[in-house]
Amino acid sequence: MLATLVAAAACNPTSPVVHHGQSEIPGPRTDAASAFDIANRTIVMFGGANRSGVLDETWTWDGRVWQRHQPASLPPAREFAFMGFDPGTSRVVLFGGTKCAPPQVPDTTGCEYQQQQTNLSDTWAWDGRSWSPINTQHSPSIKDFRGDVGGIAADLRRGELILVTYGVWGAGNVVETWALRNGDWLRLHPEHLPPASEFSGPTYDAVRGHLIIQQQGIANTTWTWDGSDWSYLPLSVKTPHSYGQLVSVGPRGLLLIDGNVAYRWNGTTWAAPGILPASVFGSVRGRFGWTAAYHEPSHELILFGGRIGPGGPDLLGDTVGWDGSAWKTLVRAQPTPLGALGQCSPQQSVSGLGGGPVPDPSGAVVEVDFSEPPSGPCHLHVAVVMTVYLGNNLVEMTGNPKTQEVDVDLKPGGGGVAAVFDAHGVCALGAGGYAQLQAGDFHTQWDLTGYTGCDRPYPSASLSITSSVRVTR
Repeated sequence: MLATLVAAAACNPTSPVVHHGQSEIPGPRTDAASAFDIANRTIVMFGGANRSGVLDETWTWDGRVWQRHQPASLPPAREFAFMGFDPGTSRVVLFGGTKCAPPQVPDTTGCEYQQQQTNLSDTWAWDGRSWSPINTQHSPSIKDFRGDVGGIAADLRRGELILVTYGVWGAGNVVETWALRNGDWLRLHPEHLPPASEFSGPTYDAVRGHLIIQQQGIANTTWTWDGSDWSYLPLSVKTPHSYGQLVSVGPRGLLLIDGNVAYRWNGTTWAAPGILPASVFGSVRGRFGWTAAYHEPSHELILFGGRIGPGGPDLLGDTVGWDGSAWKTLVRAQPTPLGALGQCSPQQSVSGLGGGPVPDPSGAVVEVDFSEPPSGPCHLHVAVVMTVYLGNNLVEMTGNPKTQEVDVDLKPGGGGVAAVFDAHGVCALGAGGYAQLQAGDFHTQWDLTGYTGCDRPYPSASLSITSSVRVTR
């Protein structure tokens, strides 16, 4: 879940501390948490996950460069944490998140794809130099840190940090509102509650001076918090039906970013969506797991990281900014060292099956495509075997069964490889001809006579299978 950002204009920050981080560039990651530190005038980013597992890294962005901090005390590694600035203590607060063991081949990067995972309920504070635990007596129970089901943000008009989430399953299944007061989480009991459906936020709208929630459902609704109760705005504000992430853009209002589009909230109404430029974001369509916060001194929304597609192996590490009119890449991603590559699981590496006619109109081509699996880069060495049958009987033909060896590194941006089999004369087999394809732990069947135009009798032909390997992109 995206950590929300609060605008600095409504708070009187203390003098910024002197930072002692090391200037670097964060490596690619997904589902980190970030928030603007009003007191120290920087964006703070913590955690997330990469191909080695969940992270415990602390980074700050000062408007020009990233700095890596290595304090003596810090929260345990996690992703999906909630993060926001607490006006009452002038510190950035980190709450909860999810931890899990490092992924193993063929696991997918991220705790949401692991069988064993643990939701955390601890609270930590960042003062610009170090992290310290806040040992609260009470704690919100979060049923799931993933998805549009919770977040925290500063209510700057009223000077407190507000957490909004679903309750746990079986405990009323309602949206809960909590405030961090005097070192403890206090559950509030407003008269009106948003319904228990997915929402984005809360996020502070500096234009309106309220926390905002954008909720999806049968009737899409924008909710506001007045410090004691929730109320929804009329349908005339044109709340978008979107499962995006809501972020503050300071005096410009809010942005709701969903895939490659962004909806603008100006404090009064939602504008039609704008298309995000692919030239800046790269493959912005389908980018998931990014984090963003508004950097008040530079008046820019700063977006970092994510991944291409849900569960995709390609993690992103570019730093992108929006100044109210244009998006631009501020820092390009660090190359990810691959190290030694483990063995691919063929089952996880198969990205598609294909077929089509060959120059011989009575034949067909069948191919098995392999690409980098969700678990990340690996080495694929497998014998792909195609065997042609007619009913339950093995067809007597040259090269049946046919084996094609595939020996290749599957890496980010490296494309893939296809094992290609040309089956000549198979239309003469008539109905019931099929190919059995086997590659390690992957196996399937392919109808040879149902897709190649074998819709009329063909004379007997010389039956044979040949094979090759082709690079794909």
